[in-house]
Amino acid sequence: SLVRSARGPLDLRTLLGVFVGALVTSLVHPYALPLAVAFVLGATFETPLLRTRQGVAALAVVLTGVAATYLLLVPSYNRDLGGDPVLGMVTSYATLEVNVVGSAIAGLLAAWTASRAWPGAGGMVAALFTLVLAGAGVAMHVPVLPLWLAWAAAKSLRRGRITMVALLGACALLPMANPTGSPTYAVFAVFVAVCASVFDEQGSEGMLHMIRAEHVLAVLSLMLALALGLRSGLPIPVLSRLAQPLFSEGERTRQLELLGEKLVASPWREHPARFLHPAENPTEYDATDRRFRPPTEDSHLATWLDWKRGQPPAATDTLVLTFGGETVPGMDTVLMARGRYAGDALVLRRSSAALPVDTLVLTRP
Repeated sequence: SLVRSARGPLDLRTLLGVFVGALVTSLVHPYALPLAVAFVLGATFETPLLRTRQGVAALAVVLTGVAATYLLLVPSYNRDLGGDPVLGMVTSYATLEVNVVGSAIAGLLAAWTASRAWPGAGGMVAALFTLVLAGAGVAMHVPVLPLWLAWAAAKSLRRGRITMVALLGACALLPMANPTGSPTYAVFAVFVAVCASVFDEQGSEGMLHMIRAEHVLAVLSLMLALALGLRSGLPIPVLSRLAQPLFSEGERTRQLELLGEKLVASPWREHPARFLHPAENPTEYDATDRRFRPPTEDSHLATWLDWKRGQPPAATDTLVLTFGGETVPGMDTVLMARGRYAGDALVLRRSSAALPVDTLVLTRP
Protein backbone atom coordinates (compact mmCIF):
# COMPACT_ATOMS: atom_id res chain seq x y z
CA SER A 1 0.00 0.00 0.00
CA LEU A 2 2.84 2.39 0.80
CA VAL A 3 4.57 1.65 -2.50
CA ARG A 4 1.37 2.31 -4.38
CA SER A 5 0.86 5.58 -2.53
CA ALA A 6 4.45 6.60 -3.26
CA ARG A 7 3.59 6.90 -6.95
CA GLY A 8 1.52 9.99 -6.10
CA PRO A 9 -0.13 12.33 -5.78
CA LEU A 10 1.51 13.15 -2.45
CA ASP A 11 -0.71 15.47 -0.45
CA LEU A 12 -2.13 15.90 3.04
CA ARG A 13 -4.80 13.28 2.45
CA THR A 14 -2.10 10.77 1.53
CA LEU A 15 -0.24 11.45 4.78
CA LEU A 16 -3.45 11.01 6.77
CA GLY A 17 -4.20 7.74 5.02
CA VAL A 18 -0.69 6.44 5.67
CA PHE A 19 -0.95 7.42 9.34
CA VAL A 20 -4.29 5.66 9.83
CA GLY A 21 -3.05 2.61 7.93
CA ALA A 22 0.05 2.45 10.10
CA LEU A 23 -2.01 2.61 13.30
CA VAL A 24 -4.21 -0.26 12.18
CA THR A 25 -1.35 -2.38 10.88
CA SER A 26 0.72 -1.79 14.01
CA LEU A 27 -1.84 -3.85 15.92
CA VAL A 28 -0.43 -6.79 13.98
CA HIS A 29 3.22 -5.70 14.19
CA PRO A 30 4.74 -2.41 15.42
CA TYR A 31 7.29 -2.43 12.58
CA ALA A 32 4.58 -0.79 10.48
CA LEU A 33 5.24 2.43 12.39
CA PRO A 34 8.82 3.18 11.23
CA LEU A 35 7.79 2.42 7.65
CA ALA A 36 5.07 5.06 7.90
CA VAL A 37 7.55 7.55 9.34
CA ALA A 38 9.95 6.91 6.46
CA PHE A 39 7.15 7.42 3.95
CA VAL A 40 6.02 10.71 5.49
CA LEU A 41 9.55 12.11 5.73
CA GLY A 42 10.29 11.13 2.14
CA ALA A 43 7.04 12.67 0.92
CA THR A 44 7.81 15.91 2.76
CA PHE A 45 11.19 16.22 1.04
CA GLU A 46 9.76 15.24 -2.35
CA THR A 47 6.68 17.49 -2.46
CA PRO A 48 6.88 21.28 -1.97
CA LEU A 49 3.18 21.32 -1.02
CA LEU A 50 3.99 19.35 2.13
CA ARG A 51 6.64 21.82 3.23
CA THR A 52 4.02 24.46 3.98
CA ARG A 53 2.63 25.24 7.44
CA GLN A 54 -0.17 22.69 6.98
CA GLY A 55 2.30 20.05 5.82
CA VAL A 56 4.61 20.60 8.77
CA ALA A 57 1.63 20.35 11.13
CA ALA A 58 0.59 17.07 9.51
CA LEU A 59 4.15 15.77 9.81
CA ALA A 60 4.19 16.67 13.51
CA VAL A 61 0.89 14.85 14.06
CA VAL A 62 2.19 11.73 12.35
CA LEU A 63 5.51 11.69 14.23
CA THR A 64 3.98 12.26 17.67
CA GLY A 65 1.14 9.83 16.96
CA VAL A 66 3.55 7.13 15.83
CA ALA A 67 5.75 7.66 18.89
CA ALA A 68 2.76 7.47 21.24
CA THR A 69 1.47 4.32 19.54
CA TYR A 70 4.88 2.66 19.80
CA LEU A 71 5.15 3.44 23.52
CA LEU A 72 1.66 2.07 24.13
CA LEU A 73 2.08 -1.13 22.11
CA VAL A 74 5.65 -2.16 22.83
CA PRO A 75 6.55 -2.87 26.49
CA SER A 76 9.74 -1.28 27.83
CA TYR A 77 11.52 -4.63 28.25
CA ASN A 78 11.12 -5.35 24.55
CA ARG A 79 12.57 -2.15 23.09
CA ASP A 80 16.25 -3.05 23.04
CA LEU A 81 17.99 -4.56 20.00
CA GLY A 82 19.02 -7.74 21.79
CA GLY A 83 22.01 -8.48 19.57
CA ASP A 84 24.52 -7.19 17.05
CA PRO A 85 22.47 -5.14 14.54
CA VAL A 86 25.07 -5.28 11.75
CA LEU A 87 25.55 -9.03 12.09
CA GLY A 88 21.79 -9.51 12.22
CA MET A 89 21.24 -7.53 9.02
CA VAL A 90 24.01 -9.31 7.09
CA THR A 91 22.76 -12.71 8.24
CA SER A 92 19.16 -11.88 7.30
CA TYR A 93 20.17 -11.16 3.72
CA ALA A 94 22.39 -14.23 3.61
CA THR A 95 19.58 -16.51 4.78
CA LEU A 96 17.17 -14.88 2.33
CA GLU A 97 19.48 -15.70 -0.58
CA VAL A 98 19.66 -19.31 0.73
CA ASN A 99 22.49 -20.45 -1.56
CA VAL A 100 24.70 -19.54 -4.52
CA VAL A 101 21.75 -19.69 -6.90
CA GLY A 102 19.89 -17.07 -4.87
CA SER A 103 23.00 -14.89 -4.76
CA ALA A 104 23.37 -15.17 -8.54
CA ILE A 105 19.76 -14.09 -9.08
CA ALA A 106 20.29 -11.13 -6.75
CA GLY A 107 23.42 -10.17 -8.71
CA LEU A 108 21.59 -10.27 -12.04
CA LEU A 109 18.77 -8.14 -10.66
CA ALA A 110 21.31 -5.65 -9.32
CA ALA A 111 23.08 -5.47 -12.68
CA TRP A 112 19.84 -4.95 -14.61
CA THR A 113 18.72 -2.21 -12.23
CA ALA A 114 22.14 -0.57 -12.50
CA SER A 115 21.84 -0.55 -16.30
CA ARG A 116 18.52 1.29 -16.00
CA ALA A 117 19.69 3.75 -13.36
CA TRP A 118 22.14 5.48 -15.72
CA PRO A 119 21.43 6.37 -19.35
CA GLY A 120 23.53 5.19 -22.28
CA ALA A 121 26.99 3.69 -21.90
CA GLY A 122 27.12 4.67 -18.24
CA GLY A 123 24.42 2.14 -17.48
CA MET A 124 26.37 -0.68 -19.13
CA VAL A 125 29.51 0.23 -17.21
CA ALA A 126 27.53 0.30 -13.97
CA ALA A 127 26.02 -3.10 -14.78
CA LEU A 128 29.41 -4.69 -15.50
CA PHE A 129 30.90 -3.19 -12.35
CA THR A 130 27.95 -4.52 -10.36
CA LEU A 131 28.44 -8.03 -11.77
CA VAL A 132 32.09 -7.92 -10.68
CA LEU A 133 31.05 -6.85 -7.18
CA ALA A 134 28.40 -9.57 -7.06
CA GLY A 135 30.94 -12.20 -8.07
CA ALA A 136 33.29 -11.00 -5.37
CA GLY A 137 30.47 -11.14 -2.86
CA VAL A 138 29.66 -14.74 -3.77
CA ALA A 139 33.34 -15.71 -3.52
CA MET A 140 33.64 -14.05 -0.11
CA HIS A 141 30.30 -15.46 1.12
CA VAL A 142 28.86 -11.96 1.50
CA PRO A 143 25.16 -11.38 0.62
CA VAL A 144 24.56 -9.76 -2.77
CA LEU A 145 21.01 -8.50 -2.18
CA PRO A 146 22.17 -5.16 -0.70
CA LEU A 147 23.70 -4.34 -4.10
CA TRP A 148 20.29 -4.63 -5.70
CA LEU A 149 18.66 -2.55 -2.99
CA ALA A 150 21.30 0.15 -3.39
CA TRP A 151 20.79 0.38 -7.16
CA ALA A 152 17.01 0.40 -6.77
CA ALA A 153 17.39 3.34 -4.38
CA ALA A 154 19.83 5.09 -6.75
CA LYS A 155 17.45 4.70 -9.66
CA SER A 156 14.54 6.07 -7.62
CA LEU A 157 16.66 9.01 -6.51
CA ARG A 158 17.58 9.88 -10.10
CA ARG A 159 13.88 9.83 -10.99
CA GLY A 160 13.11 12.18 -8.08
CA ARG A 161 11.15 9.53 -6.14
CA ILE A 162 12.50 10.44 -2.72
CA THR A 163 9.54 8.82 -0.97
CA MET A 164 10.43 5.49 -2.57
CA VAL A 165 14.06 5.93 -1.52
CA ALA A 166 13.04 6.57 2.09
CA LEU A 167 10.68 3.61 2.12
CA LEU A 168 13.28 1.32 0.59
CA GLY A 169 15.89 2.49 3.09
CA ALA A 170 13.60 1.84 6.05
CA CYS A 171 12.73 -1.64 4.80
CA ALA A 172 16.38 -2.41 4.11
CA LEU A 173 17.27 -1.55 7.72
CA LEU A 174 14.42 -3.52 9.32
CA PRO A 175 16.65 -6.57 10.04
CA MET A 176 18.67 -4.35 12.40
CA ALA A 177 15.63 -3.74 14.61
CA ASN A 178 15.45 -7.43 15.57
CA PRO A 179 18.92 -8.77 14.76
CA THR A 180 18.24 -12.49 14.96
CA GLY A 181 19.32 -13.07 11.35
CA SER A 182 15.89 -14.30 10.30
CA PRO A 183 15.13 -13.77 6.58
CA THR A 184 11.64 -12.62 7.51
CA TYR A 185 12.71 -9.06 8.17
CA ALA A 186 14.55 -8.73 4.85
CA VAL A 187 11.60 -9.78 2.69
CA PHE A 188 9.94 -6.36 2.80
CA ALA A 189 12.98 -4.70 1.25
CA VAL A 190 12.70 -7.12 -1.66
CA PHE A 191 9.04 -6.20 -2.14
CA VAL A 192 9.92 -2.52 -2.42
CA ALA A 193 13.02 -3.14 -4.56
CA VAL A 194 10.96 -5.03 -7.13
CA CYS A 195 8.65 -2.05 -7.53
CA ALA A 196 11.42 0.54 -7.44
CA SER A 197 13.36 -1.33 -10.12
CA VAL A 198 10.50 -1.29 -12.64
CA PHE A 199 9.00 2.13 -11.93
CA ASP A 200 9.29 4.61 -14.81
CA GLU A 201 10.28 1.89 -17.28
CA GLN A 202 7.98 2.93 -20.10
CA GLY A 203 10.01 1.05 -22.69
CA SER A 204 9.96 -2.22 -20.77
CA GLU A 205 6.29 -1.82 -19.89
CA GLY A 206 5.49 -1.17 -23.56
CA MET A 207 6.83 -4.61 -24.41
CA LEU A 208 4.18 -6.16 -22.18
CA HIS A 209 1.51 -5.18 -24.71
CA MET A 210 2.86 -7.98 -26.91
CA ILE A 211 1.75 -10.55 -24.34
CA ARG A 212 -1.71 -11.94 -25.03
CA ALA A 213 -4.13 -13.62 -22.63
CA GLU A 214 -3.41 -17.08 -24.02
CA HIS A 215 0.30 -16.58 -23.34
CA VAL A 216 -0.41 -15.75 -19.70
CA LEU A 217 -2.71 -18.77 -19.41
CA ALA A 218 -0.05 -21.05 -20.86
CA VAL A 219 2.59 -19.78 -18.43
CA LEU A 220 0.26 -20.15 -15.45
CA SER A 221 -0.65 -23.68 -16.52
CA LEU A 222 3.03 -24.58 -16.84
CA MET A 223 3.79 -23.12 -13.40
CA LEU A 224 0.93 -25.09 -11.85
CA ALA A 225 2.08 -28.31 -13.51
CA LEU A 226 5.64 -27.80 -12.28
CA ALA A 227 4.44 -27.02 -8.75
CA LEU A 228 2.31 -30.16 -8.65
CA GLY A 229 5.18 -32.21 -10.02
CA LEU A 230 7.54 -30.89 -7.36
CA ARG A 231 5.03 -31.55 -4.58
CA SER A 232 4.52 -35.11 -5.80
CA GLY A 233 8.25 -35.78 -5.76
CA LEU A 234 8.94 -35.92 -9.50
CA PRO A 235 12.61 -35.23 -10.33
CA ILE A 236 12.43 -31.96 -12.27
CA PRO A 237 15.83 -30.67 -13.43
CA VAL A 238 17.12 -27.58 -11.59
CA LEU A 239 13.75 -26.87 -9.92
CA SER A 240 13.91 -29.92 -7.65
CA ARG A 241 17.28 -28.80 -6.35
CA LEU A 242 16.05 -25.25 -5.78
CA ALA A 243 12.92 -26.44 -3.96
CA GLN A 244 14.68 -28.97 -1.73
CA PRO A 245 15.43 -26.52 1.14
CA LEU A 246 11.75 -25.55 1.28
CA PHE A 247 10.57 -29.15 1.26
CA SER A 248 13.15 -30.04 3.91
CA GLU A 249 11.79 -27.40 6.29
CA GLY A 250 8.23 -28.66 5.93
CA GLU A 251 9.31 -32.28 6.18
CA ARG A 252 11.14 -31.78 9.48
CA THR A 253 7.98 -30.31 10.99
CA ARG A 254 5.96 -33.29 9.79
CA GLN A 255 8.60 -35.68 11.12
CA LEU A 256 8.40 -34.07 14.54
CA GLU A 257 4.62 -34.39 14.51
CA LEU A 258 4.75 -38.08 13.64
CA LEU A 259 7.44 -38.85 16.19
CA GLY A 260 5.48 -37.04 18.88
CA GLU A 261 2.36 -39.06 18.14
CA LYS A 262 4.27 -42.33 18.26
CA LEU A 263 6.26 -41.35 21.32
CA VAL A 264 3.24 -40.77 23.56
CA ALA A 265 1.86 -44.16 22.49
CA SER A 266 5.14 -46.01 23.16
CA PRO A 267 6.82 -47.52 26.24
CA TRP A 268 8.79 -44.26 26.52
CA ARG A 269 5.67 -42.16 27.01
CA GLU A 270 6.75 -40.94 30.46
CA HIS A 271 10.26 -40.02 29.40
CA PRO A 272 11.27 -36.38 28.88
CA ALA A 273 12.72 -35.46 25.50
CA ARG A 274 15.01 -32.79 24.11
CA PHE A 275 16.69 -31.96 20.83
CA LEU A 276 20.33 -32.81 20.24
CA HIS A 277 20.97 -29.29 18.91
CA PRO A 278 19.25 -26.11 20.11
CA ALA A 279 17.11 -24.14 17.64
CA GLU A 280 19.34 -21.09 17.76
CA ASN A 281 18.92 -17.85 15.86
CA PRO A 282 20.64 -17.74 12.45
CA THR A 283 23.25 -15.33 13.86
CA GLU A 284 24.40 -17.98 16.33
CA TYR A 285 25.25 -20.80 13.90
CA ASP A 286 25.82 -21.48 10.21
CA ALA A 287 22.36 -20.48 9.04
CA THR A 288 22.85 -21.85 5.52
CA ASP A 289 23.39 -25.41 6.84
CA ARG A 290 20.06 -26.45 8.32
CA ARG A 291 20.39 -30.25 7.96
CA PHE A 292 20.38 -30.93 11.69
CA ARG A 293 18.43 -27.92 12.98
CA PRO A 294 15.18 -28.81 14.83
CA PRO A 295 11.97 -27.03 13.81
CA THR A 296 11.34 -25.58 17.29
CA GLU A 297 12.91 -25.03 20.72
CA ASP A 298 13.23 -27.45 23.63
CA SER A 299 10.80 -25.45 25.77
CA HIS A 300 8.11 -25.65 23.08
CA LEU A 301 8.80 -29.36 22.59
CA ALA A 302 8.35 -30.01 26.32
CA THR A 303 5.09 -28.02 26.46
CA TRP A 304 3.73 -29.83 23.40
CA LEU A 305 4.61 -33.32 24.69
CA ASP A 306 3.16 -32.52 28.14
CA TRP A 307 -0.08 -31.52 26.43
CA LYS A 308 -0.16 -34.67 24.32
CA ARG A 309 0.49 -37.04 27.25
CA GLY A 310 -1.72 -35.01 29.61
CA GLN A 311 0.91 -34.54 32.30
CA PRO A 312 4.64 -33.84 32.80
CA PRO A 313 7.04 -36.75 32.31
CA ALA A 314 7.61 -39.05 35.28
CA ALA A 315 10.77 -40.88 34.14
CA THR A 316 14.29 -39.52 34.50
CA ASP A 317 15.99 -40.96 31.41
CA THR A 318 15.87 -38.25 28.71
CA LEU A 319 15.29 -39.12 25.07
CA VAL A 320 17.14 -37.21 22.34
CA LEU A 321 15.59 -36.14 19.02
CA THR A 322 17.81 -35.62 16.00
CA PHE A 323 17.24 -34.69 12.36
CA GLY A 324 19.07 -35.32 9.12
CA GLY A 325 19.89 -38.90 10.17
CA GLU A 326 22.34 -37.72 12.83
CA THR A 327 23.25 -40.34 15.43
CA VAL A 328 25.09 -40.15 18.76
CA PRO A 329 27.73 -42.61 19.98
CA GLY A 330 26.48 -44.63 22.93
CA MET A 331 22.81 -44.16 22.02
CA ASP A 332 20.46 -46.40 20.07
CA THR A 333 17.59 -45.46 17.78
CA VAL A 334 14.18 -46.37 19.20
CA LEU A 335 11.93 -44.41 16.85
CA MET A 336 12.49 -43.20 13.31
CA ALA A 337 10.63 -41.09 10.74
CA ARG A 338 12.18 -41.49 7.33
CA GLY A 339 12.38 -38.43 5.14
CA ARG A 340 12.66 -37.86 1.43
CA TYR A 341 14.22 -34.39 1.55
CA ALA A 342 15.50 -33.75 5.08
CA GLY A 343 16.94 -37.14 5.96
CA ASP A 344 15.67 -39.34 8.78
CA ALA A 345 14.42 -37.98 12.10
CA LEU A 346 15.40 -40.15 15.06
CA VAL A 347 14.53 -40.64 18.72
CA LEU A 348 17.59 -41.89 20.60
CA ARG A 349 18.01 -43.51 24.00
CA ARG A 350 21.05 -44.63 25.96
CA SER A 351 22.21 -48.05 24.75
CA SER A 352 21.86 -49.64 28.16
CA ALA A 353 18.09 -49.28 27.96
CA ALA A 354 17.48 -49.47 24.21
CA LEU A 355 14.61 -51.46 22.73
CA PRO A 356 13.93 -52.56 19.11
CA VAL A 357 13.46 -49.79 16.57
CA ASP A 358 9.92 -48.77 15.62
CA THR A 359 10.00 -47.07 12.21
CA LEU A 360 7.67 -44.44 10.79
CA VAL A 361 7.96 -43.79 7.06
CA LEU A 362 7.10 -40.40 5.60
CA THR A 363 5.32 -40.65 2.29
CA ARG A 364 4.98 -36.93 1.56
CA PRO A 365 6.92 -33.75 2.35
